[in-house]
Order: sequence, then C-alpha cells, then structure tokens
Amino acid sequence: MIFKATLDKKAKLLTIGMPVLLIGFVIGPKLWSTPVNASAAIIVSIILGFTSIIAYALSPTSYEIKEDSMIIHRPLKDVVIHRSAIVEVHQMEDGKLARSMRLFGSGGLFGYFGLFWNREFGTMTWYATRRDQAIIIITSSHKKLVITPDETDAFMQAYAALTTKKI
Repeated sequence: MIFKATLDKKAKLLTIGMPVLLIGFVIGPKLWSTPVNASAAIIVSIILGFTSIIAYALSPTSYEIKEDSMIIHRPLKDVVIHRSAIVEVHQMEDGKLARSMRLFGSGGLFGYFGLFWNREFGTMTWYATRRDQAIIIITSSHKKLVITPDETDAFMQAYAALTTKKI
C-alpha cells in the first residue's frame, strides 16, 4: 500500500522560494543596473542550483508498506527497511518534534530529511515532508527513523494488519 507525502506550508514556501532566489541572483543586478561581480553571482547561482538538485533527489515522495519491507520512495534511490529489522512503529503526538535540531540535511527545501536530534528521542533520521503527523520507526540496530505520511492513521492500520497477519 502506498501513502502520499505532501509538503507542509513552510516546506512549500522554501521550495518555491529557492528558484525565486536563484533567479534574483542572476537577473536582479541587471534589472536595477547595479554593478556586480559577475563571477560571484555565477558561483552563488551554481551553489544554489546544485543544492536544490541534491535536495530534490533525496526528498521523500511517498511511503510504501509491503509484506516484507517498508519503502521510502525518493527520486534518486529508495530507502528499504526490512520488516524483520523493525522493532517498533509509533504514531507521535503533534509537537513532539518541534524542538528538534537539524544536524545535517534539509530543513524545509523539498521536505525535512537527514540527521536531526532532540532531547526526548536523541538522534533520528528524518524522511519527512511535514513537521506534524509523524511516525517513528525504531529498528533492531536502535536507529530511529521519522516519516510523515499524509494519512497516518491509515498507515498505522495497514502496518498493524500486516504484523498480525501470519506469513
């Protein structure tokens, strides 16, 4: 079963804002006839463009539950978590991730993904598109993964149905 992952308002604004910023660096100085170092504008544009491409490639687009695995779909490469490695799956209360600190990754551009930390859960790997409606997956290697399907209740029901089903 596949579950959609749509961006929240902050992520949508950052995702739309990045190309606007990129265009601003390229054509802004020409519009206002401001003398600018052309090489600096080109370097900044390349960095912003490269960052956007990498962020898009690693961003979660949907989540899938299969008989033997849970898959986080991304444009570049899917993340596969084998069900035998999953110890716990819990729906988190809204606000539990509010004070999380990003250690490495994206904080809104095409979603929230990468390495995050907070006092209650410690280090977590996020594959999220929003900051609410989160589900935490704990693996046998004590890794904590955070996902945010649009329909968290349906996701939890589908996962529960598979775990109670005899294989």
